[in-house]
Amino acid sequence: MAITRKPKREMSDEAFERIAGGAIDGTTKKRERGKGYAMGHKRQITHMITPVLLDQVDAEAERCGEARATVINRFIREGLERKKVT
Repeated sequence: MAITRKPKREMSDEAFERIAGGAIDGTTKKRERGKGYAMGHKRQITHMITPVLLDQVDAEAERCGEARATVINRFIREGLERKKVT
């Protein structure tokens, strides 16, 4: 006996409009500022880091009992503040 796929059902006009209405097109409003995926009032970004530097960040996070992201954000904030002062 051969294995066959289940036949596809016809999509209703209402279902098509619901899917097509959510599609990205040229009329969608662009993000006002910044890049990255919005998560609440923050943006998610991708950042490449060397394994040695990541190990140092992880060691600091463990020492402070904080999450890796919290330590990275703190280091960025402190670095920017230090740059502002000088």
